[in-house]
Amino acid sequence: MVFVAFGESLGIIFLVLCYPPIFEHCFAGNSYGKYVLILLYLLHHVCSGAAQIVEGRLWFKLIEIKLRNQSQTRLAQNFWGIHAMSQNIHLVTSMIMLWGTTAISGLSGVKLDGPLMFTIVGVAALIALPSKFTLPLAWRLRLRQQELS
Repeated sequence: MVFVAFGESLGIIFLVLCYPPIFEHCFAGNSYGKYVLILLYLLHHVCSGAAQIVEGRLWFKLIEIKLRNQSQTRLAQNFWGIHAMSQNIHLVTSMIMLWGTTAISGLSGVKLDGPLMFTIVGVAALIALPSKFTLPLAWRLRLRQQELS
């Protein structure tokens, strides 16, 4: 799951690098800039997509093992709720970045390179980067708590 979180986080970083003011700052004046933009966006999808595929396989394998061993029946009963929560946390944080910047820019006329827009993108990225790490961390803390009990 840490690999999944790392892949998603790397995908978010590639996506943030596509944000026009950041992209302009990093790659301005290069004749190959349009290709870099395409590559960054492609890398975002590759990292995010690969992480999601691995996550799905890990979850289903985990639940299969738990059901075979007849252990953690509570986990098996709540599997879809846990999986949906993990997906929804990531989805909501991604949508905050996308729609927050779009709405504020469109409604207030703030330019994309304005301080407010950079604040929104920065906060959304800082929320989105660790969001996939919350579930593995919560699981690890739960196991730790069970060991101490």
